[in-house]
Amino acid sequence: VTVLALMLFAVACGGGSKDTPNAAMEKMKDAFASLDAAKFEPLYTSEAWKSNGEKMKKELEGMKKDGVTVALSWTEADIKMDGEKASVKAKMRIKTKDGKEEDESETFELANTGGKWLFTK
Repeated sequence: VTVLALMLFAVACGGGSKDTPNAAMEKMKDAFASLDAAKFEPLYTSEAWKSNGEKMKKELEGMKKDGVTVALSWTEADIKMDGEKASVKAKMRIKTKDGKEEDESETFELANTGGKWLFTK
């Protein structure tokens, strides 16, 4: 009974949270699959969204209009942790409406902010 009570307390206090840089990247992957700006905003720190959000919204709208798709991929080995910060080297496969594909490398920067891993740029 004591172990169960401790586990419930840990989960209630956030100790059982699955929020990791990898989980944040999975959310980013889903956002790119939809190209919906509303899915991107909660993934960023408020500072990062304030400085880049409008530009990103315009880029996403243009990509959607042009029929572009983006697939994001990475491995656990691509995640580098440094205390409360992390960077993830990912591959973005960009496919245009006419079927052309291009791979780009992108490094995503994250910070643990209030127990949540958020993108900083």
